[in-house]
Amino acid sequence: HMKLCVCDIGGTNFRMGIFENGVVSEVTVLPTPNYLQLPSEDIYRELLRRIVQGFRALRQVHGEICTLSLCFPGPVDADGRILGSSVIFGRELDERIPLKQELCALLPGIRILVMNDITAAAYRYIGRYERFCLVTVSSGIGNKVCIDGRILLDSQGRCGEIGHFPVPLEGYSVPCSCGTGLNHVGMIASGRGVALFGNLLWESEAYRTLYENSLLHRSDGRELSTEEIASAADRGDLYAVAVIDFCSRPLAYVLSALAVAMDLPHFILIGGLAVNCRYYREALIANMVRVGLYNFSEADIRGMIVPGEKDDYHGLLGCGIAAERPGR
Repeated sequence: HMKLCVCDIGGTNFRMGIFENGVVSEVTVLPTPNYLQLPSEDIYRELLRRIVQGFRALRQVHGEICTLSLCFPGPVDADGRILGSSVIFGRELDERIPLKQELCALLPGIRILVMNDITAAAYRYIGRYERFCLVTVSSGIGNKVCIDGRILLDSQGRCGEIGHFPVPLEGYSVPCSCGTGLNHVGMIASGRGVALFGNLLWESEAYRTLYENSLLHRSDGRELSTEEIASAADRGDLYAVAVIDFCSRPLAYVLSALAVAMDLPHFILIGGLAVNCRYYREALIANMVRVGLYNFSEADIRGMIVPGEKDDYHGLLGCGIAAERPGR
C-alpha cells in the first residue's frame, strides 16, 4: 500500500495526516480560516495556501506521497468544485470554486480527490452494511445514503440534506441559518436546536413545572448550553429529557419516511450530540417506534439506530478508503 495524504476540513480546524494500510497517523491540526476571522474574499486563498503548505510539510518528512484526498464541509460536484460552506464562508457562494483544479495546478503530478465530508465518513462504513443511511447530528444535521457499496450522489454533489427539510412545528417558527425557510430539521434536532429549545420550552405551560423542578433551573437567566442539557438528560433530569424528546421528533419523522421509502434497515449516527448523548439515541428510537413503520416490527425499528464510532477520524479514514477504491 502507498502512503496517502488525507485532509479533513472543518469549520474551526482542519486536520491532515498519513493514511496507510487502513490506519491514519501523524495527524496535525491547523486552524481553518473562516468568516469569523477574515473578509470573505481572503478566506479561500488562505485555505488553499494552508492545505498546500501542510501537504508539502508531510511530504518532506515522509518522502514520496502521490495522492492528496480531501473532504470539505459543503456540497462538492463531480469535478471537485465547491459550492460554498456556511461554516467556513458564512453563506453559500455565488459561483463554484474549482478547488480540485487549483490544487492540481499548485501540486503538479499529485493525484487530488475532493469530496464532501459526510460522503467521506460514509466510506468508513461501506464494508459493514449493504444498505444504510449515515446521519450526522452535531451543530447541524446531514446525511448520505449508501446502497450496495455505492453512495448516492448527483453530479452537482447534492443528496443528503435532510437537515434542510422543513417540518411543521406547533407554536414556533425558527428561521434556518441557510436563509431559505423556517423550522428545518437541522435547526431543531441538532446540538444548536437542543440549546435553542432548552432555553425556549420552559416558557410554555406544558414544560414550566418540569423546568422549575429541574437541575437546570436558572434564576439568573443564564443560557443553557447543549452540553448541560445533554448530560442532564443522560442523568434522567425530566426537563432535559422532555427537551430532547421534543427536539429529536422531527428527525424521527424524516428517518421513518426514508426507512419506508428506501427500505433502509440501518441509520448510523455520528456527530457530537448523537455519539455523546446516550439519551438522544433513546429518544430518537422511542419517537420512531411511536411513528410506527409499515412492515417493520418494533424490534426492527429499535435495531435501526446504530451509534457510529466514537472518534474524530471519520473524514480522514473515509478519504483514505475512498482514494484506494478502484474507479475513484
